[in-house]
Amino acid sequence: MTSNYLGSTTSSPATLTVKPAGTPYFQAYGNYQAGDNVFGDSAQVSIYSSFINKTIYYSMDGSEPVIGGPLTYSGPVTVTSSTTFRALVVNLDDFNMQASDPFSVVIVP
Repeated sequence: MTSNYLGSTTSSPATLTVKPAGTPYFQAYGNYQAGDNVFGDSAQVSIYSSFINKTIYYSMDGSEPVIGGPLTYSGPVTVTSSTTFRALVVNLDDFNMQASDPFSVVIVP
């Protein structure tokens, strides 16, 4: 329960999900954002992984990316319409692979 001079509120219990090391994650940047919504005409999406020596493959249609697929991450990707990303990262030291959950960016002009 949280209380202040305006009153009090009770929230549902939080859930913490721990992903395996190296699991890719995304960040979207735009003029203004709230959650996955980016307000403006475009957004830049970055993909990260804790693996040091890695290759990241990704898709922009929500499909599962594959090794050697057409999209290999080399830097932020600019999108001008709502897009669902997925990523697959390969650790080039031991060939361990981790896949992301889908990440949707909603562009709101």
